[in-house]
Amino acid sequence: MKKDFIALCLCLFLISPLAYGFEKIDMKLDKKILEAGKTQYTVYEYKTEGKGVRKRGISVILVDAPPDEVWAYICDYNGMREYVPYIDRYETVQWIRPIADGEVGESLVNVMTDLPVFKSKWCIHVIFDGTNKYQNWVIIKKPEAEEYIKKGINVIPPSFGIKDVNGCQYVEPYEDGKKTLLYYASSAESFVPVPRFLQNLIMKAALNDFLVSIKKRVESNGTYKK
Repeated sequence: MKKDFIALCLCLFLISPLAYGFEKIDMKLDKKILEAGKTQYTVYEYKTEGKGVRKRGISVILVDAPPDEVWAYICDYNGMREYVPYIDRYETVQWIRPIADGEVGESLVNVMTDLPVFKSKWCIHVIFDGTNKYQNWVIIKKPEAEEYIKKGINVIPPSFGIKDVNGCQYVEPYEDGKKTLLYYASSAESFVPVPRFLQNLIMKAALNDFLVSIKKRVESNGTYKK
């Protein structure tokens, strides 16, 4: 039971994934951390009704590649399962609007985690802003998932215990566009309080490992795998 609870807490913060319209992150950058190849991150905690907890994590990493290249990788959700830790499946099940230069795209993406003691799954609705190289996503909750399924779109309803997950990621040029700042933000709400000793695990999984794996994938020209 204890192991399952730990795994569930981690699932709430993995790649999921702040409502639509979430603004870009106002974060004071630490160049020493970023130029050393490390992830800069912080976590905020908010009160919720009942005994649950909502946490908002924000992170940024410096990638040695131009923004267009980094953007292409973070738009390829299907490819992420090859190199992002804890992800067993990222599968685009429906394109609502295809991604195009200067336009807004939308897709539904099924997510399945692959943790040793607990597997979890859900579907996210992702919006791609090609002009600003910005993505925003929100979990598809059970009632909405059931409506999609009735229409023949095989989205995955969220696993038991996942109340809400949403977030964003985007890129900005660094050093006149020779390099890229990759930002990631995630907000999750659980039904129960998360013990303090688990917070470091959550931060590492959600705010560090995800960005580090993308950095490695891009800088290896797509050859890095988990």
